[in-house]
Amino acid sequence: MDDFYAARSRTIPPLPWSNFAPPISPTSDSNYLCQSGVGTIIENKLLWAPFTTATDPTVVDYRSIKRIRTRRSIEKAFVRAMRKYNAQDLGPHLATLIYRTISEACAERQAFGAIIDYEVIWDRALNPNTSLRDGALKVKLRFEETPDLVDLQIFTEPQPEAFDLLADNIAQALEALGDQNIRVASTA
Repeated sequence: MDDFYAARSRTIPPLPWSNFAPPISPTSDSNYLCQSGVGTIIENKLLWAPFTTATDPTVVDYRSIKRIRTRRSIEKAFVRAMRKYNAQDLGPHLATLIYRTISEACAERQAFGAIIDYEVIWDRALNPNTSLRDGALKVKLRFEETPDLVDLQIFTEPQPEAFDLLADNIAQALEALGDQNIRVASTA
């Protein structure tokens, strides 16, 4: 996590909550090598562009370094923030505090552009009476990280109507000369 903080740009304003790790910023210094097309070496592993070298098909959706770091920062933030709720009486008040804490943390990351959207879900099927009796509360969190731009395609084609604009600009320039002997013929 120290690498995460060291790689942050100094232009990011401080977070309102000190107990949550900040999201990954698209302007952070850590992206410099990737944006320059240079491989990055972390813990003696060569990483090309914004991806790990993982080839396992089960993790292909999680090859993005930024996605992994964002997901881990959210997971670690929850562990720290939820410690204060340990051994509290499980009830509606505690559940709303936990759900609100998770929602606010995700909203903060969404505001920074680290995640696209999120949803915190109370699922009764995940919380049967036996689990609740044992003091277990299971929260379902769905979110998607902002993807890395890895394929930019720009298509070009002729624009013949641009010559109409050019002709109009020429006519305006000639009229602006103010010479009575230079005349622009009307095309109507």
